[in-house]
Amino acid sequence: MGGHGVVDSGLSAWQHEDCRFHPNYELEYARRLYDWCLHGNAEIGETTGIVLSETIREVIEHSEFLKNPHSAAQKIIEKSTVHVYAVDPQCNANETDDDDDDDDYDSSDDSFYSDTESCRKYPPFPSSHPCIPSRQFGTDNGALVQIAILGVPYFHHPDEVEANTSRICRTTHSHPLCVASCVVTTSLVSQMLQGRNSLSCHKSLEEILSCAITKATKYLDNSEQIEELNRYVNCSSIQNLTVGEQYNMSYVLKALGAAVLAVKSPLSYKSFMLNLFMEGGDSNSNGCVAGAILGCKVGYSKLPPEWLNGLRKQETEWLNLKINHLLDMIGLP
Repeated sequence: MGGHGVVDSGLSAWQHEDCRFHPNYELEYARRLYDWCLHGNAEIGETTGIVLSETIREVIEHSEFLKNPHSAAQKIIEKSTVHVYAVDPQCNANETDDDDDDDDYDSSDDSFYSDTESCRKYPPFPSSHPCIPSRQFGTDNGALVQIAILGVPYFHHPDEVEANTSRICRTTHSHPLCVASCVVTTSLVSQMLQGRNSLSCHKSLEEILSCAITKATKYLDNSEQIEELNRYVNCSSIQNLTVGEQYNMSYVLKALGAAVLAVKSPLSYKSFMLNLFMEGGDSNSNGCVAGAILGCKVGYSKLPPEWLNGLRKQETEWLNLKINHLLDMIGLP
């Protein structure tokens, strides 16, 4: 969702001379994300966006989002810390853009939040689908599914990768567990691309994981969050992630845990991904994050050709243009 905004924003904000993105990178990303949520990706013919993250729904409606997205994201978390809730995933299934209740939305009104037994009411951004919930507001995987690409630019400068990751994640998701999860993900990508560790050696993979998790831990606020992160990154099987847990399927650590298992897995790309999909839950998001990491590990040649051939031509051509542009700017053939 909106992942192309991370790529486009980065390409437009590139600064070769000091090996950094432009200081206003997150503002450019916020603008593109806002536009995408309303209109989709016009470059491939879309006219309507779709928002599946509860957190992104809230933050893009905040009055400060386009001017100071980090502040907006932090404020919606602070306002919502008491709302640990269960949401029926079917509760908004029949809502449409014509819902008259949308006109009453006020992002500054605390009373607009429902109680823990009811459906949350959402801002008037287009969506024909209900959000897949996480139990605590602000901890869904909406930022994580977009972030892996930030491990590619400056992959040889891990501190820059980490800083850019934090900036983009905090544009919509300021919760420490979300930032930490994103840092783990891009650190894994950048370390794999550096080529300093054997990706077929279990010990080397454990070293890569340990380095990434150590980087992420400093973004956590307390021992409870550290324990929670460790619980998911140390899961021994896909089944232990309980990805189908009711009312908590989009929890950010479930997708991160799937990605960590992908790094450790000896299975082929296709076998691991099918096993993950068959567990259900938020399978598209879990597959997006784990698939990005596993694809980086095994390489393009090991991706299932029948899956590659099944991609839609227009989207594949658009993506190839973006990738080639990025590789040109990095200086890779």
